[in-house]
Amino acid sequence: MAAGIGALPTALSDSEVTKAVEPLLATIRDATDPSALWALGAGLGALPGKLSDGQARVAVEPFLAAFERTSEASVLFALGAGLDAFAVKLDRRSAAAAKIAVNQAFKSTLDQQTFALYARLSVKLAKGEPADQQAGSIFHLLRHPLSAGDPAPNLFVPLEQVPGVQTKFGGDLWKAVEWAEAEQKAGRLKNLELDAPLQIN
Repeated sequence: MAAGIGALPTALSDSEVTKAVEPLLATIRDATDPSALWALGAGLGALPGKLSDGQARVAVEPFLAAFERTSEASVLFALGAGLDAFAVKLDRRSAAAAKIAVNQAFKSTLDQQTFALYARLSVKLAKGEPADQQAGSIFHLLRHPLSAGDPAPNLFVPLEQVPGVQTKFGGDLWKAVEWAEAEQKAGRLKNLELDAPLQIN
């Protein structure tokens, strides 16, 4: 089903999108297998348009329930990939609920690939938050030991896209820290602790 939806033409009418969404949501509602949720999330993400608040809640709830049942890296990766596929379609309330589960999952992973996926997902889910909270969340991720290597540069791009940020960091952590220090001196980013220990709370 998910593969078929992904192959549909992009120019669908509103009624066609509705007809495609409802069977997917009905299947997601009853799904418990992480691989199935991954595929269904991908199918949902392939459809154009944003989900309504009610549709978003239906889509997110099975993922949140599955997050609570596991700490296994492969399962967490499958769930994260499925949620990541349609994260940008969520309303603010559903995104906030999903972000709590994602941040909790960070505590269970020691795998860098899974961390990189969840870091990207966490940033997507924070898009509706105030700019200082978005920036703070990204620095929080950069402070995590698993951000070393490939995940770190990928976090600078969304930092550059936070509203009000007019600096290009070029993947340079110290340039980002200098920017944050300047923002704090200007009375912004008050809740960001640049000297906090390496951890995810």
